[in-house]
Amino acid sequence: MWHEARKAEKALYHQINTTAKRKEQTRRYHELNVRDPAELLVVYGTKKKIHDDHVVAEGASEANTMTKWQGDDSVMIDRFDARNLLEIIPKRSAATKIVPETLEQFIEDMQTEYERYKELVAVEFTGDSEERVLKSIAEKEHKATAAKLQKLQNRKKNQKVTNKKATIGFSYDEDDDGEDGGGGEASTKKEKTFQKPESESESSGDEDDELFCMFLKKL
Repeated sequence: MWHEARKAEKALYHQINTTAKRKEQTRRYHELNVRDPAELLVVYGTKKKIHDDHVVAEGASEANTMTKWQGDDSVMIDRFDARNLLEIIPKRSAATKIVPETLEQFIEDMQTEYERYKELVAVEFTGDSEERVLKSIAEKEHKATAAKLQKLQNRKKNQKVTNKKATIGFSYDEDDDGEDGGGGEASTKKEKTFQKPESESESSGDEDDELFCMFLKKL
């Protein structure tokens, strides 16, 4: 018996150790394979030639075909470029700006602008790299979505509990007074429900007496 118990104990400890080792291996595997959110962005591109002819391509990059745009030496464009037709870049006028009518619309616009430039503001304010800021933003959004899902699951569980039918508990009183009082009330209620009204019983009794008197007179 002792050998069998010792054998079973060893098998149990071996199973516990293997389970712990598997959990540790799984944790290490996940830690090694955790990827940066910036790595999930994949950009595909192919190399294209503007000019099929090599001579034409070299001629397009010569100095006589490239011109300054608006006299700026730092911006050189092709003389056939459509940007030569633009003398100036028109700025957005204040008249075209949409002014929010309500406070809710103003708050929504401000939130949209914040989400649009959130990354740039964080990089400029903290001085961290763009990759690090993107990673922190992704972690915060992941935590927020996980909290929302957990809240939704808890709400569904609460709805399931409330949808169940209510149960009414009944306890028998050991107190004699309570039993007598409850029994007396129940009996009086039953008697009241089955007894006839006193007025009806009295009227029926008077009628019986009159009929009995008439019967005696006939005799």
